[in-house]
Amino acid sequence: MFFKYWFVILAIITLAGLVAVFYYVAKSNSFAAEVEEYREYLLTLTAEEVIREHFKNKNQKKIIKLRETVVDNYKSLDWGLNNLEYIEILEISVNDHSTEIFREHLGENGINYEEAKVFDVTYNVKYIRSGPQDSGTHIWKYNMIKYFVHEHWLIESFGF
Repeated sequence: MFFKYWFVILAIITLAGLVAVFYYVAKSNSFAAEVEEYREYLLTLTAEEVIREHFKNKNQKKIIKLRETVVDNYKSLDWGLNNLEYIEILEISVNDHSTEIFREHLGENGINYEEAKVFDVTYNVKYIRSGPQDSGTHIWKYNMIKYFVHEHWLIESFGF
């Protein structure tokens, strides 16, 4: 009896496979469109606003959007979002002296860029377990770079 209906069974399996492939392709295209739309949004933001977006994405645990705010070196970083309870910016300001040093550093290393700025960011963070830093208030520098006029600002580096 099995041999009598093998063609029907094969057709059902093939149809199910095709439906799965079409679903995956549609979902992938939707995801790519969402990322592209977010990049377009980032083009409208100032350097300070990109930092604020970065923190918002971190707090909301949106890893894909978080990665769009940093240079390629940081895209594969384990951001430890599963251990983050919350993170919030308390204060943010341009550091003109550090900006001057950062620009000199970029020039010495032959890095071409359109604009560069450094911000002092005071933020509060709380981790679920012991984190990469203590929970509490911290002040870190965020080096921002815009490589070309038609690209959005990126976090080039950060730390204390």
